[in-house]
Amino acid sequence: MAIVLGFNAHLYRNTGTYLSPTWAEITNVKDLKLGMSGDEVDVTTRAGLGYKQTEPGLIDANIEFGMVWDTGDVDFAAIQAAFLARTSMDILALDGLESVGGSQGLRMTAKVTKFDRDEPVAGVLGVTVTMRPCISTHAPEWWTTTT
Repeated sequence: MAIVLGFNAHLYRNTGTYLSPTWAEITNVKDLKLGMSGDEVDVTTRAGLGYKQTEPGLIDANIEFGMVWDTGDVDFAAIQAAFLARTSMDILALDGLESVGGSQGLRMTAKVTKFDRDEPVAGVLGVTVTMRPCISTHAPEWWTTTT
């Protein structure tokens, strides 16, 4: 089993088309969390002999990360613009490089649902970003690189 350190993970945005992606790494990323949790659907029947029975339902996915507030950074500007205009982005969060075969993560067409500016007295101005899947012709998918 290979252990992957957090700083070896990568976040990308597609600057090409969905079917012919051009992955640009977003390097102005602090801590990132790829959230994936499933709803529990109650399927309890009498055959359960008094035990509640569940099945997995819809998956709630999101990517949350911090960025240094840098209006001159093209990725920061693109994410800020997507939030303000309510437009979508094709995002890929991988546990390794996109150019290395076997890297895994979530690819999703997403919208920025949170863009909170952090202003710590003893720190650098930053932003906390949350992205969630949105209506698209392409459903979120678990991605494994093949190159």
